[in-house]
Amino acid sequence: MRLVSYLVNGEPRYGTAVDGGVIDLTEQFGPDLRSLIASNRLDDARKTVSGLKPSQALDDLVLLPPVPNPEKL
Repeated sequence: MRLVSYLVNGEPRYGTAVDGGVIDLTEQFGPDLRSLIASNRLDDARKTVSGLKPSQALDDLVLLPPVPNPEKL
């Protein structure tokens, strides 16, 4: 699973990159990728995206650092 953080209409979101685009995970798993990782729900996210089609085209997104607010560098 390739996780990405990005902007849509100026709003930060995150999801998983798949062939043809990105499947958004923001609504299902919390405000940011860091919270998804901290909640130990990566397997749940993997199951959620299985078989789904992309909600956004990757070329249409402004990519952000994968974890925009890391605790440690």
